[in-house]
Amino acid sequence: MSVADRVDELLSHLDAPGMPGAAVAVLVDSEVVHQRCYGHADIGADVPFTPDTPFAIASMTKQFTTTCILLLEEEGRLSLQEDYRTYLPEMPDFGAPVTIEHLCTNTSGIRDIFALVALSGGHRLAPRTRSLVADVIGRQRSLNFPTGSQYRYSNPNFQLLSWIVERVTGQRLGEFMAERIFEPLGMADTLLQDLRGPAFAGGARAYDGAARDELRPSEWEEFARSGSGEGGGAIWSTLDDLILWERNFDHNVIGSEHLLERLTRAPGIPGGDRSCYARGLFVGAHRGLIWHGHSGGLGPFTSNRVRFPDAGVSVIMLSNSSLANPFLDVFGVADAVLDRRPQGGAAPVWEKVPTERLRPWLGAYEDGATGFTFELRDDNGAACLVWFGSPVPLETAGSEGLVALRGASLPTLVTPGAAGPEPEIAVQLGPNPPLRLKRSPAPSAGGLELFEGRYFSGELEAAYTVSLDRGGLSLAIESPLGSKDGLPMFRVTDSSFTTVLGPDQRPLLFFPHDPGAPPTGAVATLARAEGLRLRRID
Repeated sequence: MSVADRVDELLSHLDAPGMPGAAVAVLVDSEVVHQRCYGHADIGADVPFTPDTPFAIASMTKQFTTTCILLLEEEGRLSLQEDYRTYLPEMPDFGAPVTIEHLCTNTSGIRDIFALVALSGGHRLAPRTRSLVADVIGRQRSLNFPTGSQYRYSNPNFQLLSWIVERVTGQRLGEFMAERIFEPLGMADTLLQDLRGPAFAGGARAYDGAARDELRPSEWEEFARSGSGEGGGAIWSTLDDLILWERNFDHNVIGSEHLLERLTRAPGIPGGDRSCYARGLFVGAHRGLIWHGHSGGLGPFTSNRVRFPDAGVSVIMLSNSSLANPFLDVFGVADAVLDRRPQGGAAPVWEKVPTERLRPWLGAYEDGATGFTFELRDDNGAACLVWFGSPVPLETAGSEGLVALRGASLPTLVTPGAAGPEPEIAVQLGPNPPLRLKRSPAPSAGGLELFEGRYFSGELEAAYTVSLDRGGLSLAIESPLGSKDGLPMFRVTDSSFTTVLGPDQRPLLFFPHDPGAPPTGAVATLARAEGLRLRRID
């Protein structure tokens, strides 16, 4: 299949009246071999998506922020090995130093702001003012894990890097980026939206909806235009400008000749694998070829760029529709090019794992040390992994193992162990050391009254009230950031419950306790914000 045919296969459904759009570029040896746009940047104004349409690239911003940090280190103005509190003394001291390198590589252990706001009862799209971020992160007294021991994607790492750049240079981050990156490369239509200024105007709109007749303007758009992501996700750019950035990886004019190699170098994880995250860039392997790149997502504002340096192949994709999936589609497009290149092996063929293959292991698995609870479940004949309440299909491709969340920031490998009366599995979250778990007994129906009461977390500044409600338990959350009540709690094991705070926000509440005795506290965990301890206060 030709590159053009493959791109059309993935995106032609957007090339119709009244549809949002997408833009794609394919480069081989730094030359654009295919470029096409589909659909609308603004449906209401009948504005088509074009190569110069300004677009919120979200977390693709992170590679530009770490480039700024590396430029400053090359000039001797900071060191990656310095404690972040050298420049931000008002932020928490977690005991062991959190270095600038830890922030760049997502190995700091600092919890994610989206998850912390959600666990505090706040709205997931509340504006991320600097005072809010400083207050929420400033209350943390513990981390997801000891600094440097694991990888976990966390947006505040890059907001903190933004502040460090500004304190070192005396310039706003967007000014420094423009002066040192955008202007030298000719990226005239690219800027970092500053949350301290007026919202970004113009450019692509964002559209939610699972089908054409369900399309509606997205609530994420206001958040994207505000610049709330700072160095973690506030750049607006165009396809044409991102092509200029991509070409810089072949003929670098930014910093020293070693800068881009350092940008793409990933650290090792103690007891695990080499990390899947370098300095503001994901790294991985596909068809036996190393790739690096980064995706971005603010609701339907989705983007991705992936580069195979040994094959000289790059793909960039932007979309303003929840009907597109750049996170995986860039690899489908790349395959159409790699099929014609001598480097690399055959493209993997991913298939869902049938439930029968894992039937002896179906059930819930609880890790008492972290409060994580995983469940292997059947979904119409396909095996799924349930983590934080969201069922995700398990897939496999030859020797790739059983993988959930393929294409996400934390792909998860599941390995069945011993079967029998107490089945075991190993769950490896990205490059981190695997968790080895035994299946928990099925939860009992009674004893819910033991969990009733009020619990408080100083790190969240939130009170959790657990109440009996129509034969089950319900949860209420109260904090200065917001409140929620009447949230049904669903029992997973005798000690663990889940609930729904909002779309894709399903925390686990783990209540360690002796049989028949009420718990003295709880542990709240949501993706990227783990191990928040609540003490019982009633």
